[in-house]
Amino acid sequence: MARYLPSLGPAASAIGFKGEKGLSDLVAMLQTMRKGSGTAEEAVASMNNILAKMESDKTIKGFKALGIDAEAAFKKARKEGRNLVEVFEELVQKGLKGDRSRLGELIDDMEFKRGVQALMSYRGEWQKLSASLRDNSGGTVMRDLVQVTKDAQASLDRLSNSTARFTQALSRLADAGGISSGLGGAGKEFESIAIA
Repeated sequence: MARYLPSLGPAASAIGFKGEKGLSDLVAMLQTMRKGSGTAEEAVASMNNILAKMESDKTIKGFKALGIDAEAAFKKARKEGRNLVEVFEELVQKGLKGDRSRLGELIDDMEFKRGVQALMSYRGEWQKLSASLRDNSGGTVMRDLVQVTKDAQASLDRLSNSTARFTQALSRLADAGGISSGLGGAGKEFESIAIA
């Protein structure tokens, strides 16, 4: 799943994930999502939905219907520097009184719900895994993870650059073969037909 970290990074950063702890928390959450999903892609989609929708107006209204002021809770958590996903878990637990079968009262989006189900089913596991990544590896796991994410981004950059070079070369070849002037002439013909 490391290849998806560069795409999840901005959303995680937007809710306060920073540095080594933020990265290890995100990786640990993804592993938890993977336990509750059929594929790595589903896990990433669920994580992305949680990051994007846990503070949405719709979710805040859902919490309000359950008697919880989630907006105030998130604001307070931000001031305290807490992990907002962890705060979200606490709010879900409190709002549903531990009854995950009531999750539909709060969330109706399938991918969002699947992610929240995974978080709640394996509650506390991602925190342990994150701590383990930071503490027990002497930094090796995190250094390797940072290297993998850099490699993944480098691969995306190489693909993007290669695609751009290919497109430019194909355009030059088409132009040299007279396709540009042929298309220009065809365009004039179509215009004259359309005006007539």
